Amino acid sequence: MKMTVIIGIALAVLLVTMVSSCVNIYPPETSPSTPTPTPSPAPSTTLPPTSTDSSKRVVTDCVEPANSMVRDTAVAIIADVPSGLNPNAQSWKIWKINYWVAENINYISDPKSSEYIAYAHETLQIRGGDCDDFAVLLASLYEAVGLDVAIAEVDTNADKKIDHMACLVFWPRDSQSFLDDENTILEALRLSSPTGQVYIRFIEAAKATSSVLNKYSSGVWIIADPPMAEVKNMVGYITQEDYSTYETIDVGL
Repeated sequence: MKMTVIIGIALAVLLVTMVSSCVNIYPPETSPSTPTPTPSPAPSTTLPPTSTDSSKRVVTDCVEPANSMVRDTAVAIIADVPSGLNPNAQSWKIWKINYWVAENINYISDPKSSEYIAYAHETLQIRGGDCDDFAVLLASLYEAVGLDVAIAEVDTNADKKIDHMACLVFWPRDSQSFLDDENTILEALRLSSPTGQVYIRFIEAAKATSSVLNKYSSGVWIIADPPMAEVKNMVGYITQEDYSTYETIDVGL
């Protein structure tokens, strides 16, 4: 089944670029640009109230792909593959881990007036956490099976303040090729998918000015963000217009 695809391009740059604009890439047609916001100098509201550097160290330390529970969980997730699909294919690993997290991890807020970023294995144990815990867990599971990842700080209400985190996972080809593979997976599993316009949030590696992301000359960083996704069966199905990345944290291999 061929779907008409509307792709939400997230051209993320370090601290400044809006990602809420959408373009039609089949065929190409750029929509009107959205003004670029100026980031607030205030510390991120999704990170502990310490310096930026120490906040990044906390997030980075919580990503733990070598933890035995994390690694065993990741391998078990992707091993459950339908006949005819390769369990080690990148598209399968990206899709299945995102889907598993969406289905098995509950969104639970942090304690009132407190920010707690859990280690990945803690989130697996309690099966719950807020957006930064989802991002850390996804990054850990993806890394545990050989994928490259980053974590993005996001503004979701256009107030120029960080209020969200999401995982970015690298896909070495273009976004359409991932959607084609994803559609094959959904058909093999007999899962429903939207008809007509299909949305995906991604960052083109070659156009990103963040050194965390533009280390590749081609490919895209898909935004895996189950708490914000409208369709849990699909990776990056985020249609909210106010969704701007400000900084990316390198937690990759």
